[in-house]
Amino acid sequence: MFLAILLLVSQVLLHLFATSVVAAATTDAASQLATADRGCGHGDGVAAQLVRGRLGRFGETAAVQVVCVEQADGTIRVDVLARSPARALATERFGLRVGDIERTAVVRREEVVP
Repeated sequence: MFLAILLLVSQVLLHLFATSVVAAATTDAASQLATADRGCGHGDGVAAQLVRGRLGRFGETAAVQVVCVEQADGTIRVDVLARSPARALATERFGLRVGDIERTAVVRREEVVP
């Protein structure tokens, strides 16, 4: 019983850590794209490269989908969908379903006027 509780707690902590890392990578990529001259101009490839670079080894091995959109109000929205590394929580037996980590960051584009 103790080992089952320990496994559950460790998987919850792993999922929370992965969620916070994906959220930070999403926000960093959005703010870096907002300050760049090109924005989302080269499609989702640049945003995906930035997010995967921030995620490190998790970004290389995990299934990560990145969408970058320049909105009409001058903001850049980056959506990231990644699979959670907490595989033991993916069961629905106990009514707990943890599968994907979905995060969105919206950053306003600002230009420096001399």
